[in-house]
Amino acid sequence: LDVTINQADARAGGQDTVTIIYEVPEEAWVGIGFSNNGGLMVGSEAVLGQPDEGVVQKWILSSKAGIEPMPDAQQTLIEPSIVQQGGITTLQFTKILEEPGEIPIIIGPNTFLGAYGSSNVLGYHAARLPIELDLLNGNPELPSPPDGATIPPGGQAGGGVVALQGGLAGATLDVTINQADARAGGQDTVTIIYEVPEEAWVGIGFSNNGGLMVGSEAVLGQPDEGVVQKWILSSKAGIEPMPDAQQTLIEPSIVQQGGITTLQFTKILEEPGEIPIIIGPNTFLGAYGSSNVLGYHAARLPIELDLLNGNPELPSPPDGATIPPGGQAGGGVVALQGGLAGATLDVTINQ
Repeated sequence: LDVTINQADARAGGQDTVTIIYEVPEEAWVGIGFSNNGGLMVGSEAVLGQPDEGVVQKWILSSKAGIEPMPDAQQTLIEPSIVQQGGITTLQFTKILEEPGEIPIIIGPNTFLGAYGSSNVLGYHAARLPIELDLLNGNPELPSPPDGATIPPGGQAGGGVVALQGGLAGATLDVTINQADARAGGQDTVTIIYEVPEEAWVGIGFSNNGGLMVGSEAVLGQPDEGVVQKWILSSKAGIEPMPDAQQTLIEPSIVQQGGITTLQFTKILEEPGEIPIIIGPNTFLGAYGSSNVLGYHAARLPIELDLLNGNPELPSPPDGATIPPGGQAGGGVVALQGGLAGATLDVTINQ
């Protein structure tokens, strides 16, 4: 990913623009999106390149099932191109930073979305990546990115082990629904066993905001203290345990043996003032630290888990991006990782 800012760009009537070069080690359609909703696809906008047609256009990402190109009056890209050579697809274009009715690109922090397909035919992405890119100050430290999860058949209400991948490769998640659980006064509960191949604090979160940490809730296990509690994830800098009245976990435990940490607990599905777990689609968050001392996670994973129908096909998950020094307003190539390993994105602001 190569990004360059062009100030007072003559090609845009003196408006500031950004030149983006996005290179992917696949022969497929490619796209770069712009988000103002935390990196979610739906509600964002994108520039998509279709190699067979030789077309590069701006699109509205109105839903996962249906997207549409912007009207002709908004197709204002400068010198767009899509080229394939030697198994590599390269998308290049220059875009005005602020355009009426569109998500602005600012000389400061932005959330971009990188994606590509499994072929040249425009369809569901084979990989997708949210990229936090600061075009003013750079990104000396990126937050630990989420990776992917594989949910095997049977990993729903009847129980079953989910084999996690990406940053949580080697970890497993076992989820079982207990209907009319006598231990909870006849309420439905869920039993979760989360096993991580590290000796560290571990946590399972519950999200209703698309998998973002902030605003979610979690059960965290601290091995040294032998404590398993429910927490409120109020901010990246500060989280806090729920009040004692809400510490209603059943038979919680945190055990370490042979380099493996196992968190186990049973939780009531619907509790007042908390994010519910439903017998249907849920977004869980898996995480663990770099030691037993509770602190910033070493790895984090959003997991789309349907406790009714299972997940025969998961959407391609986001992964991580590494932004080298100098990869901000002055230009520079961003080397992408995770699901987009091998791809590069070059962004330049043209003032």
